[in-house]
Parts: sequence; structure tokens; C-alpha cells
Amino acid sequence: MLLEDAEYENALDWAIKATEIKQDFYQAYNAQAICYAMLGDKDSYEKALRKAVAHGSNRAKVIQYIKNLGAPIFENDNI
Repeated sequence: MLLEDAEYENALDWAIKATEIKQDFYQAYNAQAICYAMLGDKDSYEKALRKAVAHGSNRAKVIQYIKNLGAPIFENDNI
């Protein structure tokens, strides 16, 4: 599992390919959001998160998961 192994760039490539095949695959958008957050790309993270939520994902759960990972985009947030 690429996300579990912190291989975010490789996982991101696969998640993008998955959404190219199935545009409503919210789990792949979740993975994209996680990867972008861990890679420090806040704009792309926000876009992926919006797509995930639009297709059925739970916004609060995804954000909490990413914060628990210690994503650099949340370094200045008080949680």
C-alpha cells in the first residue's frame, strides 16, 4: 500500500489514473487529497478534497485523517 508506506508521489500517480478511469471514485480523490497534503500542495489538496466530497466522501473525516498524519499544510493550524 503506497499511502501506508508514505510513497505519496507514486500513490498520487495511481490515484489520478483511477479518477481518469472512474470520475466519481471518491476514494481515489481522498487518496489524492492525502498525497497533496503530505507533499505540501495546499491548492491541489483543496481541489481534490472538494471532488472527493462532491462524490460522497466525508470531509471532516478526511481532514482529521490528514491532520493526524501531520501534513505540512496544517503546520500552522491549531487543532
